[in-house]
Amino acid sequence: MNYLKISLLGITLFVFSCDEVADDTACVDSTATVLAASAAYGTDMSYSNCQALKSAALDFASNSCDTSGVGDLNFVIDSLDCNEMACALPLSNLIAYGLSMQMATDSAIYCMLFDSTMMAADTLLKYNCWGEDSTTYYTAYFDSVEVAGCDPTTEQDTLVVNDTIRFGDLTTLFENTCYQCHSVPEFSFYALNLDSYENTMSGSQNGSIVTPYEPEQSLLYTKCSGEHSSGQRMPQDDMIFFENYPEKLKLIYDWIYFGCLE
Repeated sequence: MNYLKISLLGITLFVFSCDEVADDTACVDSTATVLAASAAYGTDMSYSNCQALKSAALDFASNSCDTSGVGDLNFVIDSLDCNEMACALPLSNLIAYGLSMQMATDSAIYCMLFDSTMMAADTLLKYNCWGEDSTTYYTAYFDSVEVAGCDPTTEQDTLVVNDTIRFGDLTTLFENTCYQCHSVPEFSFYALNLDSYENTMSGSQNGSIVTPYEPEQSLLYTKCSGEHSSGQRMPQDDMIFFENYPEKLKLIYDWIYFGCLE
């Protein structure tokens, strides 16, 4: 009987010992995977690397391993949003490439930056970085830009980067399409003048035409896009103007969307 008890105790200890070895091995592997995933994400903050890091962190936590070698992974597990992080880098690239295009003096460099800008835009669209409501709009816009292709002679007002748009970037567009009916020197239809920032922000005799940050609620945009509820689409003498030049409509959209900067 004592021999049997000793044998059972030996088997039990052996099983527990094997479990501990297995656990140690799992933790060693998990630690190596987390550290490798963290290093890869630090080098390239892509969506796939972000997902790999989260997966490694979750696996590490499930094994209840000692965190002294890897640090606190709670942020990675609970707060790291791979979709959101996937937007940060291409958005900064889009802005940087767009600004560089404005300063490029060589057509080859300009077109190289154009291609890089389109790649950044594709990534932003892939992850709905502008929000579900705006993805269709931006997809149509960038599709039209891609079809048009690289053209270093394109007018300045069509190439401005979204969040750098100021009223001065709209003056060429307004002068060519709106001044005939909406400027002090020409004619002030409905007492609406678009010949200065102050006049545009003052609106018409019927009230404001722009609501900063809300283009869909701004008459200036909806009258040009055809989404208005009453009256004719603008410009009145060429109502499909913005269908032919969607990048110019986007200019108005973005100016309002980013706060109607002076």
